[in-house]
Amino acid sequence: MPRLQPLPPETTPELKDHFDFFLGTLGFTPNSVLTMQRKPKLVRAFAQLNGAVMDPQGEVDLGFRRLIGHVVSKASTIQPPSGLWPRKRGSRCAQTAFA
Repeated sequence: MPRLQPLPPETTPELKDHFDFFLGTLGFTPNSVLTMQRKPKLVRAFAQLNGAVMDPQGEVDLGFRRLIGHVVSKASTIQPPSGLWPRKRGSRCAQTAFA
């Protein structure tokens, strides 16, 4: 049980672009981000970090980065929502990581 409950995205409308970023990359907005919106600067910084790590221009294949995230979450017992990996069937990421 979380110490702080995630807030609905409508709580901080100025962060909508950041919530949409996660919706686009993950298919959902993580509860951690919905909880962080109590400190909007934190959401902005986290989205910027995530954007840098998942930058399509990076040297490591995007699908492989997603696969690493999946393995790390399994190893640390953080369970992503069912069906998240791969979230978007037919996407380049899913084809690369799970081909």
